[in-house]
This record gives sequence, C-alpha cells and structure tokens, in this order.
Amino acid sequence: MIRPVFLVTAFSLLAGCGSCGNEVTVPCANDLDCAAPLKCINGGCREPGPAGGGSGGSGGNAGGTGGTAGGMVNPEDGGRFDCITAPLTCASQGFNCGPAGNGCGIQLDCGDCTMPETCGGGGTPGVCGRPITCVPKTCADLDAGCGQQSNGCGGLTPNCGTCTMPEICGGAGIPSRCGAILPDAGTDAGRPCVNLCQQQMACTGMPKTTITGTVLAPTPPAFGNPDPLPGAFVYVPNGTVTPFTPGVQCEKCSASVSGDPLVSATSAVNGTFTLENAPCGQNIPLVIQLGRWRRQITIPNVACCANTALTADQSRLPRRQAEGSPNDNIPLFAVTTGSADNLECILPKIGIDSSEFTTPAGTGRVRLYRDNGVNPLGGLPAATTLYNDPTELAKYDVVVIDCVGGESNKSAAQRGNLESYANNGGRVFTSHYGYVWLYNDPNTISFTGTATWQPEQPSPSNQDAYIDVTSMAGQRFGQWVYAVGAQAATSTMAIPKIRVNTVRRDFNSVIAPAERWVWGTPTGTGNAPEVPLQYAFNTPLAAAPADKCGRVLFSDFHVSSGGSFPSCATSGGALTPQEKVFEYLIFDLTSCVTPYTQVCTPISCSQQGLRCGPASDGCGNVIQCGNCPSPQTCGGGGVPGQCGGGCIPRTCQSLGYNCGPAGDGCGALLDCGNCPQGMRCGVITAGVCGPEIG
Repeated sequence: MIRPVFLVTAFSLLAGCGSCGNEVTVPCANDLDCAAPLKCINGGCREPGPAGGGSGGSGGNAGGTGGTAGGMVNPEDGGRFDCITAPLTCASQGFNCGPAGNGCGIQLDCGDCTMPETCGGGGTPGVCGRPITCVPKTCADLDAGCGQQSNGCGGLTPNCGTCTMPEICGGAGIPSRCGAILPDAGTDAGRPCVNLCQQQMACTGMPKTTITGTVLAPTPPAFGNPDPLPGAFVYVPNGTVTPFTPGVQCEKCSASVSGDPLVSATSAVNGTFTLENAPCGQNIPLVIQLGRWRRQITIPNVACCANTALTADQSRLPRRQAEGSPNDNIPLFAVTTGSADNLECILPKIGIDSSEFTTPAGTGRVRLYRDNGVNPLGGLPAATTLYNDPTELAKYDVVVIDCVGGESNKSAAQRGNLESYANNGGRVFTSHYGYVWLYNDPNTISFTGTATWQPEQPSPSNQDAYIDVTSMAGQRFGQWVYAVGAQAATSTMAIPKIRVNTVRRDFNSVIAPAERWVWGTPTGTGNAPEVPLQYAFNTPLAAAPADKCGRVLFSDFHVSSGGSFPSCATSGGALTPQEKVFEYLIFDLTSCVTPYTQVCTPISCSQQGLRCGPASDGCGNVIQCGNCPSPQTCGGGGVPGQCGGGCIPRTCQSLGYNCGPAGDGCGALLDCGNCPQGMRCGVITAGVCGPEIG
C-alpha cells in the first residue's frame, strides 16, 4: 500500500524545520535541515520509523506467508520501509545465494553455492540446498501381496504377486492382498486334495513351480507377428472343462469358467502371465480363455520347483474351432457384408482360419449375411434375415455390421431386435453409417441416449487421434498400442495416439455411462472442438455395472484397409496400425463385460493420500494419481506420493514488485521494470514505485 508523503505541521516549523509554510513538505539537503527526530530522506524531512526488512513470516523470505513482501510497510505497526537507512539486504530476505534486489533499484549478490547444492535446490528460494532423494517403497514396505503398487516416487513396484483361484487381488476386502471370492472359497481348507492338486509341490527352500508365457492373437505368419492380448484368464483345470452353452448368454465371467481352476492368472497388457504353485509332472492341461475364445493345450512336462516357459504357438488363441482339443472355441460371429468397410477381411488377419467362414447354413464360426456388400460364398441370405428375426440374432455371440456407404435407416422393430440382443449379452460392432442403429431418428430407442448425434457433418481430416485415457480401459488400450508398436508418429506414452484414416463425424459427445475411446479434431491439428471418433457402452444401459453383460462399440472411421473376401483372407501383409486397433477392439468386445469378480472394491488415489504418480487400486489394477508441476517431482520433497523438491522461481508479481532488480530465489535475476518520470523505486515500499519527494 502506498502511503501519502509525510506532511509537517505548523508545530514542526517552531521546532526549527525551516520556513516551509503550513501543511507542506519540508525540503532538505541533509539531516541538519531537519529538526530531530526527523531525517532528510529522499529530499524531504521524514520520520524514519522502523525499517521493513522483508522478514516474511513463515520461511523468513521476501514475500513469505504471514509477513510483508520485500520490506513493504506493515499497516498494523506503522513501520516504514527506508531506502536510505534500511534497504533490503540478502540476510533480511533470507537469501544466502544468487542475485537479489535491495528494494530500491539496486542489485545484490548473495553468494554462490557449493556443488552438489544449488540455489533453491532444496525447495527454499534463495537458500543453498540439494533435492531430497526419494526412496522408492517396496512390496514389503507396503505389505502388498499382489498387483503393482505406487513406489511413492512416481513409479510402480515390481509385481507384488499373483493370486491363485479362487482368490483374487483384494477379493476378501483387504486391498492388495489375495482373498477368496467364489461361493465355496471359504470351504477350500476342508476340500479333499484330488487330481492335479496332488501334484503341487511345496518346494521348500527352492523356486516355486511356475508356468509362464504370453497370450497371443492367433494371427498366422502371413500377416506378421501375433500381438499380445491382455485380460485373458489362464488356468490349470482340476476337473472337466465343459462346452459353452450355445447362443447369446447374459453371464458373468466366473460363470463361463469351467474345469475347477487349480491355479490361475490374468494376462497383463503385454500378454504375459505367471502361474505359481502349478502342478508338476507330465501332460499337465492348461486353458487360455478370453470371453468365449478358449484354447486348451497339454504341456508335455512341467518341471517341479522350476519354471516352464510356453512357446508362442502354445500360448496363442485357436485359429479353428476344436483345433487341437474339443474344448477349443471361437465365438460365433454374424457378419453383414457392406460396400464401404469390409470388416470380414480383418478377421482372417487376426487369425480366424478361412475355413471358418460359411453361410448361415454352414458350421463355420463366422457366418456371412449380405447387405449391399460382396456375396463371396454364393447364396448368402439378406441381412434382413438376421435383423428381422430375434431368434436368428440369438444364435450368435457377436454381430459385426459393415458400413454400407449411405444412410439406410432401420425400422423400430429391427432396432428393437438388436437392442434386445445386446441386452441379453450380445456384442455388436459397427462403423460409420452403422450409426443408423444408434442415432436419434423417429424410431428412438435407448441406445440413442448414449451420445449426442448430428449425422453427416463435414468429414474431419485423416489424423493422429487421441486415445481417451481418463478411464482404466482407455489407459490399458493406450499401453497396448505401445506394446504392439501401433502408436502414431506424434504419440507419447503420456498422450497416446493412433493414426486414423477415412474419418467421419456423426456425433458430438458421449453420454455416460458410455465411454469415449478415441477422439480427434475437425482439422486433425489439435484445434477445438474435440470430436469423438469411437465409443462403447455396456448393456443393459439401466442395469447396475455388475449386472451388465452385453456390449456395443461404434467407430466413426473405417477400419479396413481394402480388399474383398475371400481374396483378403489369403493375401499377405502385416496388419496396419488401424487394423491392429480393430484387432484390439474385437478381442475387447468379445471379452467378459464384468470382471471375474465384483467383490473387490477399488480404492482411489485420494483415499490413499496420493497426489501424483501411478498407484494400485487395491484390486490389482493401476490408476494414475496425477503429474507434478516442473521442477517438482513425485516424492521429490521426501514425502511419498506428494509433489516436492526442486526450486520454484519467484516472479516480480509474486514478490509484489513493479520496479528494480530482484532475485527469483533459484539463482537468477529478475528485472521488474523502471519507474515513470517523477517516481522512484522503493520510496515508500520496497520494489514499488512511489512519488519522488522534493
């Protein structure tokens, strides 16, 4: 606050201050011109008052909390800053290094630091120090027995362990500890040890018996290396594995698992898994299951108290129904062929053998209907044969609807049939003009409420589109894109992107509980507005999350790179990045909608007191707790999971300065500007222009 210039009254004249006249400033050249106790300050007789030394309350630095910034006048005690008798010093500002200002337009040098210390390096501006080293926490420190945890320093611990079915991470209500989840979990101790249970070895003082591998797509060599698949359930059955019930089913993940799993694990984002405490010996069965994808193999020999690593061919999903075992299964697909985005050409590339493509009268696992697309097998029935008949729809696990190149609205009955199919556990994928099954036409159904529709807007440019990582599903998708090398050229791990071509714009936003998966912009250059390009939702929409069992996925860009069936099923060439995206989405679409259990209750970052870095949700999943502003780092101040450390430079504005030099507290000099004519820096308040006296 700028105070008025001190005025001398008639009483002051009698005290010998000179002939100034009533109520006017007394000019002076030195202290002899002024009567005691006045001093000649900046050309006028003034009462000096106590000097404002910049003692800043907490921290003792210029502008610190609770004090007066840089020696400004404290209105509570009437003190005045004085550029003549008490300008700011390094000490009064709490500085022992770097440049500073004296509040009156003069630069100070407060000294240098001795390496490895730097000015402000310990987090206190103007004080020599070094960053506090963040000591990562271990699984033992955190008493964690499963999943990955926050190490408190912006990273994750190694995997703290996997759980053996019927236990899962957090299943008994204790975060990051294995616990029982199945109805009979509490009676395990009383169950007799039969079959392969008798081949589990204690391995006291030795490594455990483990089976490791990577779950892979069934991609044949002609289409490149197979990609890893996350979320697959891998287990050693201790009983008989039974066939799936044919037709669409509204079932929980655990209900689809048969064979009384003895040991189990779920594949990570990179497809890897480890089965611990596995039975050892010859001819050990192993099941890999992802939704209704399932393959059962027999491992010729599992070494006791050692690791057995599976080959890539052993740990892939099947290419044909009953490929090596009667229990091998591929979900039953219905595909309607369209003229614009022939999705049936990508299914062979991800690994479904061409022998599995038949008419609906055949026995293949991919059965084709014709809309306005190809008729490769001859005699394909019309797509309406599928859409018009709920019983026909109910035969299938998955319905894939090609884009037909134009808006062909569906009747209320057809849309209702597809909605009922999804609500009963069916999975639906469609692209571009497939929005006719979803958008707000006169025959409105509940799917319409998942997005704000505005069909056939101008097409956005081909672009590097953003993966929405605000959800756990999106984070896993972004991590997978990097795991298989499908990221766009402009992508980063923090902001993952994928290249999308043949982009369309038919909706403007996604409405919860639906989730946006991919978004872009009209120009493809990062300019607003955000344009959703792909989204998904689980069904029934009104059901509680644990009771949802179907899934719908819509892509507003084409995913096929061309060709027509069946030639595309045999022509070589690795999957394009855009086709890899479809590959991920088709396996995600056919996975379990609900986790294998709903017993574990996730815990948030705030519940754990974490403000930065990755962490565990207590159920074996990784969550993101935020980033730290530079130069702070997660745990850098010595407090795990909190931002700290590093020198945060001060500014002229934060100091309350508008003139003269000042120190930023990190070893650099600030120039806070010059005063206009007739004003001087620090006349009344340090670093603030005031009226020049005299």
